[in-house]
Amino acid sequence: MTRYDSAAWAKKANKRKAYRDHVRDSFFKKTQAVKHAEPQDMVGSPASQSDKVADLLKLTAKGSGINADQKDAIATALAAMKVVSLGTGTMGTSAKTEAVLRSFSMKNLRDNWFWSPSFFD
Repeated sequence: MTRYDSAAWAKKANKRKAYRDHVRDSFFKKTQAVKHAEPQDMVGSPASQSDKVADLLKLTAKGSGINADQKDAIATALAAMKVVSLGTGTMGTSAKTEAVLRSFSMKNLRDNWFWSPSFFD
């Protein structure tokens, strides 16, 4: 059984944490993603996301953990995206979520809709 209070485990945990934090920071830097971003503020329309998807596919293809078949599949996906012109046309910019999801949170429902101690406590 692993002893989480041992000095050896704590030393390894600190090394793992440092490595994990470094890899996480590298990911956010490479993908230009924003940490702790509000999901409701993100735009998911194909017109705004097609370049980001292509960049992520290219970044994935550069990875060391994928084989030749996976690289071929990524190349096929990139070519297909160009052929179908993802993000163009009249519907290319329409993917905005109209409902504000945080209005359906448990706290908001309790404060503004109904109150039941048996359900929320």
